[in-house]
Amino acid sequence: EIEVGPLVPFDRVFEGAVQERAVKSWEVENIRQTEALEKADYLSASAVAKTVFLLQPLRDFLPCTADVVAALTYPALGIDPDKHRALVDECIQRLRDNGYIRRQEDGTYKFLSAIEQDFERQVSSKVVTTPEKLSILKDSLEKKALTSLRRFTYKGVRTFDVAVSLDGQDVSKEGPLKLKLYSPLSAKRREDLETESLALKEGFIWELEGGTWGDKLQRVKQIEKALPSEGRAASQEEEEVYRTYRKQAETLRDELQTDLIQALRDGTIWREGEAKLATAHGGDYAQVLSCLLYTSDAADELDGVDLGGR
Repeated sequence: EIEVGPLVPFDRVFEGAVQERAVKSWEVENIRQTEALEKADYLSASAVAKTVFLLQPLRDFLPCTADVVAALTYPALGIDPDKHRALVDECIQRLRDNGYIRRQEDGTYKFLSAIEQDFERQVSSKVVTTPEKLSILKDSLEKKALTSLRRFTYKGVRTFDVAVSLDGQDVSKEGPLKLKLYSPLSAKRREDLETESLALKEGFIWELEGGTWGDKLQRVKQIEKALPSEGRAASQEEEEVYRTYRKQAETLRDELQTDLIQALRDGTIWREGEAKLATAHGGDYAQVLSCLLYTSDAADELDGVDLGGR
């Protein structure tokens, strides 16, 4: 028998299911491994793992979110709910870090099978270099954000090519107007950007705002490194796992394209040693490039268009 109080946390329900042999032996063994993880105050990561596991078949009726997990692991009356919710988050992170659960695209959590856990640990172990991240960053920018930055049409009269670089690497070389993009990967200091912008006479610097997109760069490359080459022999379950992760990498790449547009809009523009938020120009590409055109000494000489008011 299992002792319970006024509230019955879901991890106790799991133990009852084990006694009734309602959980497969390999699943029990898989879950038991989480008992070795460190507790978060009174809450064990194992209790959270058992709750996430039991919620899997109920996902259409009771989504496995952190809030739901917190409600189902609430141990006793009088416990501070905010503190308990924070402990649940801590346990969830611990389980994620150790490859036991995964956060889904819809924000719910999934307890991973043994094969999924093994592959997740392979993913987490992959080292991603700065040049590899920069390659994905450049590819993601080129597919969406840079399509509006490489060329600018002034009032429908004349089109200007813009020479764009990213972290010191050329993206498009041709154009009288110069736009230098810098991401957090460049590790550029503010004083470096100030000095460089002072020397840049025919353009300006656009510093991308950091954010979760940096973690997505890392995750995409880790998954791609861990995935086996096409044609390699694999079981049906392994193939299903690989398909799931390929889809995850594709989704992250799609999200990156949108995230990086926002990183530009939230970024900082450096011109002649002065820094201004891109939002000062409405965060709009056309307005920013119009500013670039107006401040370019080469514009009048190269295009013959009277810009006026510069």
